[in-house]
Amino acid sequence: MIEIPRLKRLIIMFGYDESCSKILTSLMYEKDFVDVIYLTKKTGYSRSMVSLILKRLSENGVIIKNRDGHKYIYKLNEKFLINIYESFLNKIEKELKYISMDRKNFSENFYNQINSIKNNLKNIKGEAEWLK
Repeated sequence: MIEIPRLKRLIIMFGYDESCSKILTSLMYEKDFVDVIYLTKKTGYSRSMVSLILKRLSENGVIIKNRDGHKYIYKLNEKFLINIYESFLNKIEKELKYISMDRKNFSENFYNQINSIKNNLKNIKGEAEWLK
């Protein structure tokens, strides 16, 4: 299993902040669904902050959200690295839509960096097989 510091770096690399990283690593070792109150105690974050982060992670498919009576419960999506990878690619594509793709306006270094990121993400996606 991947160690926590490396996992946190990967999560942050994919565009999620430290607070998302803390919640995801808290969920990583939970086999059952947990609620907002549990994550509030585990992370030390306010209930509203945890709820906002969970909403974002749920919308991106990183976590699974179910209703349990009057409250929602959450669990890490076992394929979350792949979902983070896809989410990051979608984020890059959305950002690039706003940028003119005329090569004359951008340095060759920019394109090399984008290609390097894509290649690294493909490698990470391959490493995600340990989750299955």
